[in-house]
Amino acid sequence: GSVVTEDHVWLKVTTSVDAVCEYSKGFEWRGGQGGGGGGSRPVQMEKTGNTMHYQLIKGLEETTNNKIRQENYFLDVKCVDKDGMQAEARTRFTVDLP
Repeated sequence: GSVVTEDHVWLKVTTSVDAVCEYSKGFEWRGGQGGGGGGSRPVQMEKTGNTMHYQLIKGLEETTNNKIRQENYFLDVKCVDKDGMQAEARTRFTVDLP
C-alpha cells in the first residue's frame, strides 16, 4: 500500500459508465497477538453519479510509529450503475505524520 503523510486523503474513483459509489473506512493491524481490525458502515461518496467520484477522507491518525501494533487503513468502494451492475475494490495505506 501507499504511505500518506497528512491527516487527510482524497479518494478518487473512475468508472467506465455513470454509477453511484459508496465507501467505508477501516483498519487492519498486526501485533503480538495476531491480526484484526474493523470498518465503518458504507456511506455514499460526496461527489458521485457520473464516471468520476470523489470523497475527502479526514481525521487520519499515525499508523507507522506505533510500537505495539502496525495498522493499515483500508478504503472499500462499491459502485452500482443504473442497470444494477456492481464493482468493488479495496485500497490500503499507512499514515506517517511529520
